[in-house]
Amino acid sequence: MKTKNLKFFLALTILVIFTVTVKAQVTGTYLGKWSFNAPSAPEGYMNGIIDLKADTAIISFSDIPYSFVSNWIKARNDSLIFETYINTNAVLFSLKLEDNKIEGEAVWGEGETKIFLVRESKKE
Repeated sequence: MKTKNLKFFLALTILVIFTVTVKAQVTGTYLGKWSFNAPSAPEGYMNGIIDLKADTAIISFSDIPYSFVSNWIKARNDSLIFETYINTNAVLFSLKLEDNKIEGEAVWGEGETKIFLVRESKKE
């Protein structure tokens, strides 16, 4: 009986360690500052910087003097999803990592746009 419990505990421990390690690696690939272009976004919201951190995304637009912080952020495999409120509109970002750039879409109640990100700097 002890051997059975020990094997179960060991298998569970290895699974937890593997899960935490994979999550950290996936999130780590996104960390840093990314410049973005959203060609069909409303005027003033087409260009800027997204600073991706382990637990949040901070979005700054070129034509707006303040930043927006994400409500939550999730990384799965090669995808990153987060939501933020921009001027009272909930905006959902769904992004996919491809080589050293990210592509995806930003969707809000009144529309959506493709968004293209290029790495500015990695996490320091």
